[in-house]
Amino acid sequence: MKIEWILLAAGKSRRFGKENKLLFPVKGKPLYRHAFDRMQRLCAKRGERLLVVVSEKAVEEDIQKRAGKTVWNPCSEKGISSSIQCALCETGIKDDCAYLFFVADQPLLSTKEIEGFVAGFLTSGKELGCVAFGERRGNPGIFSGKYAKKLLQLEGDKGGSRILAEAGENVYIYACSSICALWDVDTKADLQKFS
Repeated sequence: MKIEWILLAAGKSRRFGKENKLLFPVKGKPLYRHAFDRMQRLCAKRGERLLVVVSEKAVEEDIQKRAGKTVWNPCSEKGISSSIQCALCETGIKDDCAYLFFVADQPLLSTKEIEGFVAGFLTSGKELGCVAFGERRGNPGIFSGKYAKKLLQLEGDKGGSRILAEAGENVYIYACSSICALWDVDTKADLQKFS
């Protein structure tokens, strides 16, 4: 099964402050680059492509300097659902494809865990998947093409968690080795986790 790798990097970062959260330095490089660099390497290894959804010119320019493919979200104020829909419109909807969504503010999800999640999903026979630590589920999430129409119906700042919750036993869950893999950055106070 072909996978479309999608990095959602179009949030407005309202809770973070005046600076652009995604370009804020974390462990020596801009926050978004932790996920982007890992995904770009894995896509090259698998012969697949990475699409980054953006809404800030500085982020778009930084990605394009690194030969990344971007799609512009003109409606990012509507929340993450609009970024998911921009990505699906750009990639096209195919039943024989899976759509793998990452968020750009989750810097500690390792290459090993990403590879484990993808490999586990592909052999699971399931149509959806997500990562988890204990009872807590998180990003990334993966959806077979059969679920694209439901993703296109999402509204507001809601991702695919509701679709995953409704799918029950049809969801592959990859157990992360640490809760740190699920940590994201919403506020400057969150940065203390990564120091």
